Amino acid sequence: MHENVAWMEPSDRSIVLEVTAHMGWIKPPSMALNSSHSRAHIADRCRVLADHGLIERHPSTRAYRITDLGDRFLFGGLEPADLGATVIASDTDATTLEFTEAEDLAE
Repeated sequence: MHENVAWMEPSDRSIVLEVTAHMGWIKPPSMALNSSHSRAHIADRCRVLADHGLIERHPSTRAYRITDLGDRFLFGGLEPADLGATVIASDTDATTLEFTEAEDLAE
């Protein structure tokens, strides 16, 4: 799917899979132990993946866990256009997703 989404890289799927495999919070250094990617690369991609709602960052440490959107990314039900999502924080500290069309993102 990364070929159809401008911000994605080939390593993103394996990183999201690694986050999912731990079924809880995991830090990039721990992910790097089971990966051919460097810790710095994984940390960088985790920030991007969190910005796009596939994983979420722990509020007080640099650890990540899977989101419903990330689950859909891995196991189906997600179209490339869905990954043009913008994460918006509301006044209640809840996170919601606002989906935009690819054409809207170019503006």
